Amino acid sequence: FSEALVWARRVRDKEFSNYREAFQKFDTDGSGIIDRGQLRNILKTLGYTLTDRAVRELLQRAHNSGACGDMQSLDELDYDNFVHFMQLMSETDGFMEHELAEIAATFEKFDEDGSDDIDAVELGDVLHHMGYTTSLDEVQSLLAKVDYDRSGELDLREFTRFIRLHRETVLASMRNIFDDLADDDGLLDEMAAQEAFKRLRECDKLDALRSGPQPASPTRRGSMTQGLSRTVTRGEDGTSKGPLTFDNFVEVAEALRDKRMKELRKRAGFSDVEIDRFKELFDEHDAQKSGSLAAGEVTKLLLTLGFTVRTYEEQQDISRMLEDAKRKAVENGAAKNDGSVNFWVVVQLLRTLYKRDDRLTMDKVARAAQQLRFSPGEVAEFQEVFMNWYERDLRFSQQEQVEGDKFMGLRTSAEEERKTLTKASLVRLLRSLGMKIESHHRTMLDAKLTEVAEDGGGERVEFADFLHLMRWMTDTNFANITKVARQVAGNVAGEN
Repeated sequence: FSEALVWARRVRDKEFSNYREAFQKFDTDGSGIIDRGQLRNILKTLGYTLTDRAVRELLQRAHNSGACGDMQSLDELDYDNFVHFMQLMSETDGFMEHELAEIAATFEKFDEDGSDDIDAVELGDVLHHMGYTTSLDEVQSLLAKVDYDRSGELDLREFTRFIRLHRETVLASMRNIFDDLADDDGLLDEMAAQEAFKRLRECDKLDALRSGPQPASPTRRGSMTQGLSRTVTRGEDGTSKGPLTFDNFVEVAEALRDKRMKELRKRAGFSDVEIDRFKELFDEHDAQKSGSLAAGEVTKLLLTLGFTVRTYEEQQDISRMLEDAKRKAVENGAAKNDGSVNFWVVVQLLRTLYKRDDRLTMDKVARAAQQLRFSPGEVAEFQEVFMNWYERDLRFSQQEQVEGDKFMGLRTSAEEERKTLTKASLVRLLRSLGMKIESHHRTMLDAKLTEVAEDGGGERVEFADFLHLMRWMTDTNFANITKVARQVAGNVAGEN
């Protein structure tokens, strides 16, 4: 316990040292006082991008709570008040009270099992609810960045930090666009604002700002951005309010996102390409061209995507999922409450099926990790390596596919689309680490692949199989992997 206290004090001392260094850097006149503008700059160096309005509200909250002691003004802080303010920032991650309440409500909404933790599948639901397009692999990568206890899940504190990091990524993209187009005074005129909002919709990190499934025409895009810029540059009485500051730019971008949230939610986290191809499939199976599918037509569409419905239990599961999909589509304003199955109901059904498959995949990996005694942190590191090489394989295979295949790249069921590495790719991966794979190693590897791979032939391995291989290699020191691992770890430590 005493060692833990010493460690905690050292962490706290380091934190205060960082505060002191940042304060002195921006207290250029040595007065021991910084203003609100300087505070925003300090916050930026410490990883927080806040608008002036947000800083004012947080300062007011700190003042009202007495956290900043005898602070006389919301416009100036001495060092002691600054430290108290930063402690509040640490507790809230820079969110205002109503934002923290919304984050907590969202956490509770998607903590489906009531465990007070959110796993990768539940976190994916959160992001889809927010209007973002993400895969399970991307969500797991994001989760690992804020999963401080390496549990593979996020508690409310970690989830709040995740939302902050996500927001910082979005704001960084906004800042890059703004700075590229702003004039010498750091402002956007109306023409520059139109271009800025156009770039926002095209920015990968702001997928939720994109237009709907069908790309907007140039005329429509132009009218939208012109309307947005007028929203900022003119007041309610129509008088000019001048060019946009960065804070104005952020506020309008967030207002646009909020306005489009219902439309984005009905897409259930699918990309434009996926939505377009699902629509093609829907139209093909809509025999009566009524805009609605009968039960048999839904089943045939699912079979096209690799979802089998063989047993009575599977039929009952699909029926329950379909009723839930209807409810969600009605809630999102994408369907009438008449029991029909329109396109957007099918979209919600597909999201539920993919979520089920993602859960099965995660459970399989969790069982393998427990059996093989790998920690969540080790699993996350192995997964990063595995996915990097999987994506290399995928790019190579897509180059060989015939152009014009309308289903190319379209996700099917987990049974049909397991993420796997080929045997050749696995050997290249090992060699990239500096391992010498000779002929007798290949023979041993082939035998082990045949043993662990579910395809029976050992030509491909999915991630759970990959974990089994990693445990076997480390336990047997395959191809001197222990020495190679130490060398790699030493190189990484030297770089840091």
